[in-house]
Amino acid sequence: MLFANEHVAQGRLITNPAQELATFDECAVILLQGVPASGKSTLAKKMMRALPGAGILSTNDLINDFKLVGQRRRHAYEQRWDLAYSMAEKAFNATLNSVKQRAPRHYIIDQTNCYKSARIRKLQCFDGFGSRLVVVCLPRVEQWANQLRQAVREDSGKHIPLDAWIGANTPMRR
Repeated sequence: MLFANEHVAQGRLITNPAQELATFDECAVILLQGVPASGKSTLAKKMMRALPGAGILSTNDLINDFKLVGQRRRHAYEQRWDLAYSMAEKAFNATLNSVKQRAPRHYIIDQTNCYKSARIRKLQCFDGFGSRLVVVCLPRVEQWANQLRQAVREDSGKHIPLDAWIGANTPMRR
């Protein structure tokens, strides 16, 4: 039987590429803000490459984890969307509220976060972090419409009409 350090020495295992952070003061939280299909999740994945070991907090990812294997998102939840969303929101909030009980690491919050009160409530969980940033993803209307059409084609469940986008932009300007 070999111990982990022996496996590493033989090249069978690699060490964790994530930077080990000693205190929360060394950590950053990045809150992404924008309407559905505005590029938040794409940006979050790119940020993960720059911050190895960072955690992404995303209700959408949780809902996708609930998805039945082989079923497209909208068909998997036809009569149970409220239940799936409620379960994901509870799991998201539980994780958010337990951040300080976990080992120090960077976090990326990937949600719409349109309302100032929601941004404040979420960022309060990260008091003591060295950096707290908000990144606004606000594409031009034409670009957003193309991204939304692609998201609907991929059946990711992101379908809101254009007039709803215009209404959703209003709280983000506050």
